[in-house]
Amino acid sequence: MKKISLDEAPKSIHNWRVGDLVKIKSRAWDAIVDSYSTGVVTEIIVEDDKQQLVFPLMGVYDFKLKKINKVYPSNLEILSSIK
Repeated sequence: MKKISLDEAPKSIHNWRVGDLVKIKSRAWDAIVDSYSTGVVTEIIVEDDKQQLVFPLMGVYDFKLKKINKVYPSNLEILSSIK
């Protein structure tokens, strides 16, 4: 996987944009209940050896954990979008 700078990164992919405010859903392998936090999309990570992104991966700053995590879009819900 190739991590690229914000200047080189696509600003949007499949309706997701850098700067979107999102709800992050996570579940521990043994948990019954999902846990939620809020974050903002900081980067879109692309694979340089692939022709098309099937499962895009995004860097999301998690306000609760105060760090950037790599998250799949299936674990995100857009709360507010940059247009």
